[in-house]
Amino acid sequence: MIPRRQFIGSLAALAASTTGRVRAGGWSQTETGTLDWEYEIIEPIPSPKSSRRPVVTGVSLQPDGNLLAIVGDDHFVSIYDTQKRVFSVPLGEHEDWIRAVKFSPDGNTLATAGNDHKLCIWNSGQLGTPAFIEENPGAIIDLTFSPKGKQVATVGFETKLRIFDVASGKQVVEFECPSADNHSVAYSPDGKLISVGGRNGVIRSWNLESGRLVFDQKIHRQRVRSLEFMKDGRLLSVSDDQMIKITDLSDSERSTNLERGFSKLFAAAVLGPSLFATGGSDNKIDIWNIESKPTHVGSLTKHTGTVSCLEYGNSKLVSGSFDTFVILWNAKQQENGPLQRPTKKGGWNRILN
Repeated sequence: MIPRRQFIGSLAALAASTTGRVRAGGWSQTETGTLDWEYEIIEPIPSPKSSRRPVVTGVSLQPDGNLLAIVGDDHFVSIYDTQKRVFSVPLGEHEDWIRAVKFSPDGNTLATAGNDHKLCIWNSGQLGTPAFIEENPGAIIDLTFSPKGKQVATVGFETKLRIFDVASGKQVVEFECPSADNHSVAYSPDGKLISVGGRNGVIRSWNLESGRLVFDQKIHRQRVRSLEFMKDGRLLSVSDDQMIKITDLSDSERSTNLERGFSKLFAAAVLGPSLFATGGSDNKIDIWNIESKPTHVGSLTKHTGTVSCLEYGNSKLVSGSFDTFVILWNAKQQENGPLQRPTKKGGWNRILN
């Protein structure tokens, strides 16, 4: 672990890009549009079978903020104690690249999945041996817990969205996905809907109470990389087509499109009722405000590789990257307030509607 603002060795490039000074307890924005947030850079430890840090493809912060799970191409699950700032012994049940990791809403359960077709469910209080392992027909790319934490849904390189009971490990239902290459799955905040997106740009959603298909449209021109429901029930999606879309599944008049431009988008995270973050192949994390109209607030620029994953919780935004580092960003003011600042006239982002 490398504490905030302390850079050594390979982090020299990150220090060179620093602008302005941190303002404790608040937000600020430099003249260049770079947000200056408090942050902590975490350097994952190489696994027992490797001499290098893993390429990070999944992060999840326990709801109370005490534990951070990190996964990537080293086949291990790294557990970082955010209070003591130390790593515990890595979890080594997987046999291939781990693509997804998620703590349950109550923090008592951890789910991991990846290219080895395994879904592993761990008791976060007794990490060591999974409570159960479910073998899947194809590689698993994404997973998510239901809002109450009783079920976990998975998607990946197959045509099925599968939902499992967390207590028993048994599959309880499956749905037909729009493609055989699916990268994201999301529950609505009330747990009534579930949505999936993948390679062909189609987003498909079902009502979980009736099992009925309620939405099935091609929203993006290219692969959907990440889905997150906003607090108001609209669906946030980002894609290889460089587009950000906020889709109302029942009223198209409430949908909004933004063209990010310049980079493929890999990740998204909802920060508050009208705020969200996106990350992509330009190594940046962009913060957006959609309270009145879509506005680019600014960028977080400490990563030196593609931002592959984002998660928000416990007033922290967590980012993972192909640069092999994880950053904990202080996001205490996740509402509107000081963040509500218009993009400069002539800026690069374009609002489509």
